[in-house]
Amino acid sequence: MKNDLLYVYGIAKKLIPPVPGLDSMNIESLGFGRFYAVIRYISLSEYSGAGFRKNISDETLSESNSHQHEKVLAMIMEHTAVIPFRPGTMFSTSLALGEFIAEHSDSLGENLEYVEGREEWIVQVYCNRKTMSEQIDELSPRAADLEKQVMASMPAKALLLRRKKTDFVETEMDHICKCYAREYLEKFRDISTSSSLSNILPKEFTCHPDAMVLNAVFLVDSNKANEFNWLANSLGKKDRSTGFNITINGPLPPYTFISLIPNAKI
Repeated sequence: MKNDLLYVYGIAKKLIPPVPGLDSMNIESLGFGRFYAVIRYISLSEYSGAGFRKNISDETLSESNSHQHEKVLAMIMEHTAVIPFRPGTMFSTSLALGEFIAEHSDSLGENLEYVEGREEWIVQVYCNRKTMSEQIDELSPRAADLEKQVMASMPAKALLLRRKKTDFVETEMDHICKCYAREYLEKFRDISTSSSLSNILPKEFTCHPDAMVLNAVFLVDSNKANEFNWLANSLGKKDRSTGFNITINGPLPPYTFISLIPNAKI
């Protein structure tokens, strides 16, 4: 194996016990002082010559490799804290990996202590604006007042007021979405250790029919995961008729809350 590359899944706090499934994937733990690198060997012959860069790219970015990478990390997290590395992170030798670990030992130790017993959860909230617009008079006193003016006016004036209300409703729905998103964020933060806001993604990236209004990541104590799920389900049921839809994804490796995550290194 001296000519093999080391594909590294992450750095664990404890030695990983024999786990059904990991053995079949040729996953191993290498000890480096107080840390354990979870690795598998990859033949260097696959990454030589003209195909070197292509194979590195394939290993780093392929969807199947990413799924396998996340699966391994999830299995490790059932036994110990782990600092997850990005899919495709490789070192040329165990010596190079050991030098990296020695150089960053303080940071590795701090990060492992911080994420121990915790997991990452992603919360994304979407809004069906058509559904919300149908409820707007109940949600907005100002919209309700405009509707009363429309109903009490002569046709010509009513037409002008209706146009005014249509423009107002679009702006008001933006305001309502921001208010709900802020409320959701605070409620999830109340039962989380840490949180991070991510960019709002357009529909072409989410493949969701509704507009995203919140995209946030939370670090949650493992013993609060059920409470976190309950909150998501409770809020989703309460606000579904208003047009909101809440999706959560987890538990995940704590990528967002680790300050040291190397990329591929040969």
